[in-house]
Amino acid sequence: MANKTIQVRLDEKLLNDLNGYAVKHSKTRADFIREACECYLKKMEESELERRYAEIFQKLGSTDAADILEQIPVEVSPYET
Repeated sequence: MANKTIQVRLDEKLLNDLNGYAVKHSKTRADFIREACECYLKKMEESELERRYAEIFQKLGSTDAADILEQIPVEVSPYET
């Protein structure tokens, strides 16, 4: 997939923190922002799955997790490594 260039406005403190992290870990700002976005999106997807699982557990009223998990379709995130 081709990379696209974007502009992001950051306040000075956040930019300084980002620069410090990038230097400390021998990464570019772009690398850090890309990784942070991937991590955030993965976390959001996981939160959504947890919410859906909780909703299913509540609807089925079952305490047997194995029975319930068999009814949930497996989805794979494009951000999983």
